[in-house]
Amino acid sequence: MYIMSVAKWRERTYTPLKARLLSALLALVTQDRRGEKVDKSLLANMVQAYVELGVNEEQPVLFYKKEFQEPFIEDTKAFYLAESKAFLAENSVSAYMAKAEERLAQEETLAQSYLHATSKGDVVKAVEDSLIEKHNAVLQDEFQNWLRDDKVDDMRRFFGLLSRIANGLNRSADTLKQWLSQVGQATVKEQSKALDTKAALKDSVNLIVALLELHKKYTKILKECFGDHKLFVQAMDEACTVFINMSVGQKKGGKEGGEATFTMAEVLNFYVDHLLKGGEKLSEDALEEKLDQIVRLFTYFDDKDMFYAAFRKSLSKRLLGKKFNEDAERSFIGKLKARAGDVFTKKLEGMFNDISAPSYIPIMSLLSSRVSLQRCRRSARRPSRSTARASTTSRRWRRRWRC
Repeated sequence: MYIMSVAKWRERTYTPLKARLLSALLALVTQDRRGEKVDKSLLANMVQAYVELGVNEEQPVLFYKKEFQEPFIEDTKAFYLAESKAFLAENSVSAYMAKAEERLAQEETLAQSYLHATSKGDVVKAVEDSLIEKHNAVLQDEFQNWLRDDKVDDMRRFFGLLSRIANGLNRSADTLKQWLSQVGQATVKEQSKALDTKAALKDSVNLIVALLELHKKYTKILKECFGDHKLFVQAMDEACTVFINMSVGQKKGGKEGGEATFTMAEVLNFYVDHLLKGGEKLSEDALEEKLDQIVRLFTYFDDKDMFYAAFRKSLSKRLLGKKFNEDAERSFIGKLKARAGDVFTKKLEGMFNDISAPSYIPIMSLLSSRVSLQRCRRSARRPSRSTARASTTSRRWRRRWRC
């Protein structure tokens, strides 16, 4: 009986008036969006009435969706598209993003206040389409300016909005890659101007310091603004790979684009050597942080063996010259091992085992005083069988890099 009564009422009362009813309800919603005072309970009751009018349907909510939600969604898109265009015409893109955030939050509250529970997702999607998707190009065009000017709040807000839409971050990740690549290459070229002779290697510290600061800056931006999103992490890695593999300097008198003075591997190794010899007065924690940053730069090398060869030679000299901090040296090798694997660092670790062998002490003393190899053999005590193997395998690198 109830279902029949509702069906008859819908036919004779609702159907003739439904257009006027819908128009009145949408007008109330518009007033609410403009900040005018409206009776929200009336809207909530009418939404429930739409559901009840579908009582003779297989799913009553489908009547509500067809009669109210669908036109409501179209009205919502039109309202926000018109408002967003007007706002952008008179305000900055930064101000627009703040306004868009505010409107999205309002619509989520509105949906919870007087719409059916199934409507929220569709309503929010409609608002995102009008406020973000329709103005995607405008937002993307401003992104590089925010990168250039270090507008952290704008970049964070940009990421929050664009991550709401499909493929909204692809273009901005590519923008980050291009921008960081340009900045990195410009940094290398600027810092390389004075590096025109092999003797100028000692002046290369500023280049690595600048690159470390650049990497640290954008690592922080990725975390604080983009939540370490994989697209931006990949973009940063690809950008760093470009300028970390650049040649450094140009030999004096050489033509533009001619023979370079150094490889980046040589320059980075020189800085590591400088650091491990105590060239910078750093606390233990600060030194560990710096070594972590250096290893991150190391991971961008296309040819890691070039750095390995330079580092192994420098390590040999530090060990033979007794100018080394064993904790720091082992820590750095451990960090390399974590990034490049056991095979990469096996010989480096072996060099520390060599200097720990009992037979190493007299040999080291004699090498340091520049006694000939022949005299070393006569003077050094014959090693025991337990140490003979270590002494034999280590002799080659000691002899090669002795003072």
